[in-house]
This record gives sequence, structure tokens and C-alpha cells, in this order.
Amino acid sequence: MRPRRGSRRGRTQGRVNVDLRQGVLREPDARAARLNISRQAVIKTRLGWALDQERVGKPRTKKAGKPRSRALCRHRKPRPHFG
Repeated sequence: MRPRRGSRRGRTQGRVNVDLRQGVLREPDARAARLNISRQAVIKTRLGWALDQERVGKPRTKKAGKPRSRALCRHRKPRPHFG
């Protein structure tokens, strides 16, 4: 049996209806249009990000700079370099 669309095994879901002003929805609507995704996806992502931030106590950001070398990853075997 296939799970319903949008559900995840082992996770319960709840529904929330929130009334927001048009001004508050401008940014999520613009982002959703730019990324070609739904407004709901944008709001859920931002809410999750904010909750993670609060839980950890610091902003979640991408690390800047060069990506780590594969040689530094101990769980991977180094790949031969051709070139």
C-alpha cells in the first residue's frame, strides 16, 4: 500500500490554518514564483529553518570557502586522479 501524497512513514501530521496579511505573503509568493514551487513549500521550509535556528541557538548557514577534499574524508577511499 502506497502512503498518501505528502505523508511520511512514522511521522504524524497536523493541520494549521493561519491568516496572514497580503504584505506578509509578498516575499514567500515571490520566492515561490522564482523557484517554481508552491507557497506552502516555501512557508514550510522557512518555518523549519527558523525552528532549527531557535533550537540550536545560532543561524544555520552554508559554510563558505573551498569544499573539503575527498582525501580528508576518512570513510571514503581516495579516488585516483586522472588529468
